[in-house]
Amino acid sequence: MKILAKDQQHEYAENVPTVEMDLELNNIHGVKGETHFATLLLESTRDGESDMSKIFSFLAGTHQPELIEESLVKDTLKLAYVALSRPRYFAGVAMHEGNISDQNIQDAIRHGWRIVKVEEDLRLS
Repeated sequence: MKILAKDQQHEYAENVPTVEMDLELNNIHGVKGETHFATLLLESTRDGESDMSKIFSFLAGTHQPELIEESLVKDTLKLAYVALSRPRYFAGVAMHEGNISDQNIQDAIRHGWRIVKVEEDLRLS
């Protein structure tokens, strides 16, 4: 099996040993009301702003109540709830390291999150 992701400038791939598995990829809107094994919530941007950095304080238990009034925060929290309340075994959030501060990381760890830094470059030559 080859895992492949493409963006506008790069192509990334990793060869993975062949394993029989039933894998289904979907988006948040496609899984409303369903329970599944794992969810990886991926960061995206809207108007140049990271959605996950806007709600990270909610995930880490350190949010300020007035933040919920922002439209991007409200929308992202609703989607994050749908995504992160569905998996049975694994819930993860993936975001660019430049969008998370050392303080955010410490707050998340105190709130029970495990932070994993992905450093391997899978870019094809």
